[in-house]
Amino acid sequence: MVAGKPVLKREYFDRVDNDVTVLFRNDPHAYMINELLKKSVVEDQKDCFSSADDLLLAVDTYLEIIKRGGQLLKDGIPRECHVCGHGHYTRELHNKDNPVFQLRLWTSGGAHPDATFHSEVYICDTCGNIQFFRTMPRAT
Repeated sequence: MVAGKPVLKREYFDRVDNDVTVLFRNDPHAYMINELLKKSVVEDQKDCFSSADDLLLAVDTYLEIIKRGGQLLKDGIPRECHVCGHGHYTRELHNKDNPVFQLRLWTSGGAHPDATFHSEVYICDTCGNIQFFRTMPRAT
């Protein structure tokens, strides 16, 4: 229905011919549709939403995220820059094995031990705007 096709074979929603993230490549909201389909168009009941109420809750949650201008924060989802409106954010990788940066904030009195946190960094490929997202440290 979303892609305008007459028929979708159940488990084939994520194949290239049917995948809304491919058909609507520049729409970050298409990824939310796939998240819903992953839990509602399934072969095994154990992989499905447990009820229509749970599905409705998930749909309403994603609709609220969209209304507020939010997006899913996962690799591969296009993220338009909110500053220049032209570029797209890409995650800056510290290194391939550890994409998380440690950021330390300084106050006028110097560094404080609680002022260090782990973050992911996203940079606009056009204007250079930077967005930081706090992450949890990896277990060692």
